[in-house]
Amino acid sequence: MGKCTDDMINVDAVGINKRRLGKLNCFIKWLKDEGVIDDTPNSFKMNAYASIARVFGIDLGYEFNCIVGGVPYSVFLARDAKRVKPERCKSVPFSNEKFISFIKGKSERLLACEALIADLKVRYGEVGENNITEGLRESFNQNTIKSAFLELRAAGVL
Repeated sequence: MGKCTDDMINVDAVGINKRRLGKLNCFIKWLKDEGVIDDTPNSFKMNAYASIARVFGIDLGYEFNCIVGGVPYSVFLARDAKRVKPERCKSVPFSNEKFISFIKGKSERLLACEALIADLKVRYGEVGENNITEGLRESFNQNTIKSAFLELRAAGVL
């Protein structure tokens, strides 16, 4: 997985997966109902939340195929986030207090680092400070990386 290029990010609306968009509507509604967000988050935060959610057992069905600002990035999630209408969600299928308390009130920078570590966990199964990628070291300082690992371990997802 590499950095996103402009042609990767500028995808058109062809082929929107309605089921995936429906899940995203409910995910946003859930985050609003739980007081994590007030409005639909920017695509940076949305990608971070969705990436972290995967290690908590919540899969919205997006493939994270590149990195933007240190965050695993799904161009389709970013595109779908522009079309989100949480009010269309009739029944929220998510319930995970551990995930909500984990992401609530965090800085974008720490969320980004945790999202990248979570993505490495999903991709490779095991991840630790001793086998982190150069991309992680390039994107975040040592204190942020250490905090992210500590919090992910405390949550029991690493």
